[in-house]
Amino acid sequence: HDIGCQRGVPIKERSTRYLFVGFLHPSLLHEDDAAIAADVVAFLSPFAVRDVIPHRAGGRVSASVELEAAVGYRDFQDLRGRKYRSCYTITVDDAQPGDITRSSMHCPRLYGPAQYCRMWNLGGFAHWPECCPFRHRNDDWPTARAEYQLTTLPRGSAKYEEIHRDLQFSAPFENHDPVTVLEIQAIRNDTLAQLYAERLGFVAAKQNSVFELELWHGTVPGALDSVLRDGLQPPSDRAAAPD
Repeated sequence: HDIGCQRGVPIKERSTRYLFVGFLHPSLLHEDDAAIAADVVAFLSPFAVRDVIPHRAGGRVSASVELEAAVGYRDFQDLRGRKYRSCYTITVDDAQPGDITRSSMHCPRLYGPAQYCRMWNLGGFAHWPECCPFRHRNDDWPTARAEYQLTTLPRGSAKYEEIHRDLQFSAPFENHDPVTVLEIQAIRNDTLAQLYAERLGFVAAKQNSVFELELWHGTVPGALDSVLRDGLQPPSDRAAAPD
């Protein structure tokens, strides 16, 4: 049997201390990180494990693993061929940070169902595996050729008054300055709207419900065009520049 087994990434160097294992047993989706780590340690025994960082995505569980000592090609092949829980086939990938080979390849997540890579803007500063090793060209994004239109909402219109009221209720903000609304514009981006609708349908199908929130987002003028064209693209582990 296999549990969502995907094509593995072979070892790139003579040895590696970093692995990706998945997908793990679905029952672990409802367990804590310690239970997932124990499951991974049991699978990799007798190789000593230094760190296990679980990943949960939809109904799938996987993990990034740092070993105490590097394993060579033969041991790596043994791990890839062994059975998980004595009967399942899962993926064991070489997940070395800074993989030069994969840095020249297009990120497969951008061509998958989600058309989005959550780790593209992570440098691994918080956790070593949270950094996508693949290339993310501007042309690879589904919003690369997206266009948007801005329409000024008339003062006194129902939508203008609704947004104005909600914004005032949210004040004061961090600097405690009073809020003065100069203009409210509606953004129409058909590409983003379609991507959002597809994602909404995916979440609803997986979880049988969808919970949405309206949030305020501030940004610097230089980033406004990217936000309106590509949408927000969290998360990031980089600190904001002082200026």
